[in-house]
Amino acid sequence: MLAAMATLGILGCGEAFDSGWGNNSCILHGASTPTVLFDCGYQIPERLWALSRRLQDLDAVILTHLHADHALGMAPLLVRMMEEKRMRALTVFGSAGAESYLRKAVELAYPGAWRRLGFPLDVRLLAPGKKTRWRGLELECAESVHSVRNLAVRVALGKGSFFISGDGRFTEASLSLASRSKLVLHEAYSARRGHPTHTSLIELHDALHGSTPEHIVVTHPQRDERESVEIMIRRLARRDPRWICAAPGQSYPIRAK
Repeated sequence: MLAAMATLGILGCGEAFDSGWGNNSCILHGASTPTVLFDCGYQIPERLWALSRRLQDLDAVILTHLHADHALGMAPLLVRMMEEKRMRALTVFGSAGAESYLRKAVELAYPGAWRRLGFPLDVRLLAPGKKTRWRGLELECAESVHSVRNLAVRVALGKGSFFISGDGRFTEASLSLASRSKLVLHEAYSARRGHPTHTSLIELHDALHGSTPEHIVVTHPQRDERESVEIMIRRLARRDPRWICAAPGQSYPIRAK
């Protein structure tokens, strides 16, 4: 019997004020897997709407944190769902304050729209150290060090697993989740320069050296650091082909059964 496969596709991999690369976001989908969007910054709805109707019909959104380049796209996303007469519930996972943020964003963008959405919005909290099971997915999260609360997320399904860092400097807890994942998508804001609320590529490499992920995909370089990050990744990949520079349109198979 052939293994059931899902796909994790990258919609965007840039930093907040980048041009052309899109906000950091990816989408999980598969025949036996719910369709889940990870982060929805202000550049993402148009990229999502360019996909097939099946992929636009999300089952859930997971928000790592409530910065505009990771969450503000939820306002147009929800209002378009309202216009298209969505009836079934949309589940949104996030940290405390997520529902209030969504309400304010929708009301600021389109006053009165929140009460007219017409479909249930099931907002659920993720908590570090606690496993959440939902429709065949097992979610674990850990805080990173960022200017607002960021929850890095590990997703397990079947025999597959992946990790999405969101933003921030890694912590011992978030590295533990990454090291237990087959696919890691992790931010590296710079090649070598330290930053109080972001990770550098050299720090990430040293931290994951000797770990077992099959692919380590680097996202979210600062726009002035992108070239330096890409050069360093190419050098690392000569010795360790697991290191990959993220690009919109990339996709990775996930063994869902």
